[in-house]
Amino acid sequence: MTSQVIEVEVELTRSHKGGMEWRLCSEPGEGGKGETQDCFNRHVLRLADGGGNNNGGTKLPVNLTGMYKTKLKLPDGVTCSHCVLQWNYRAGT
Repeated sequence: MTSQVIEVEVELTRSHKGGMEWRLCSEPGEGGKGETQDCFNRHVLRLADGGGNNNGGTKLPVNLTGMYKTKLKLPDGVTCSHCVLQWNYRAGT
């Protein structure tokens, strides 16, 4: 099975440069804990176009305010009836 691609859209009203990254928790109810950071860390999503910075194509660079649309590859072989997506925005200098 090949990876599926999803499109995400984020509106930034303030830009602090840096980059955006997305993670997927495929088992959010695991052990009754709900979503845990360990669960999200298992699946750092890659940019579908392979772009981004030097972090293996996982971070979308941010320079300006406005709308950011990008496509992300879902991990091969991961299925779930209820997945949770985490968005991280790390400011830069």
